[in-house]
Amino acid sequence: MEKEEFTYTNKAGSSNVNELVVEEVLMCPAPLQMEIFRWILIVVSINDRSIQIYDSLRGGALQDLSVENEIKKYAQLIFMYLSKSDFYGKKGIDISSHPKYKSHSECDSFEMIYVNDIPQQDAGSCNDCGLYVAAYADHISNGNGVPNSFDSKFTHIQYASLLWNYGVQKIQAEATSDNEAPERPIRIHRNCDSSERITIN
Repeated sequence: MEKEEFTYTNKAGSSNVNELVVEEVLMCPAPLQMEIFRWILIVVSINDRSIQIYDSLRGGALQDLSVENEIKKYAQLIFMYLSKSDFYGKKGIDISSHPKYKSHSECDSFEMIYVNDIPQQDAGSCNDCGLYVAAYADHISNGNGVPNSFDSKFTHIQYASLLWNYGVQKIQAEATSDNEAPERPIRIHRNCDSSERITIN
């Protein structure tokens, strides 16, 4: 049997809040209870056998180690779950010959990779991890890399306006649930200077 190459597919707009992209790449917000409750984004790449960690509150080696210990819980379970659920068999993938899997046992966890050079919260910010997790996931699910920086206030306004617009559409459609609601508007990404004036209709 020929080795299948994994493909990355985008299923943005999924109704499942915890899984933004489900196929060979899985993105999920991960709650962490450390010195403060916060969220990070983990992106699981089945093809690369890795978990990329997007953390907007990186605070040095000691904090990274604490986050890594929390994420190890996910990492150890993922490969075991995929094996036990016969994910690889259903996809026709022979993990004994796949370059990223053949030297690992079922008990080995996925490799954890911290993603560097991503926007970070200001030291004095009020723990706005959710905004950063949503922004990271938004950029990744649209096939864009996470930019080195973004204006969190602008991003906050952008998401608030999208939610407002969606709420207005639901009211106009007289929808009582998300299943009856009109499709969510497609977001168009563009780089802009945060001082640029934008008119929202």
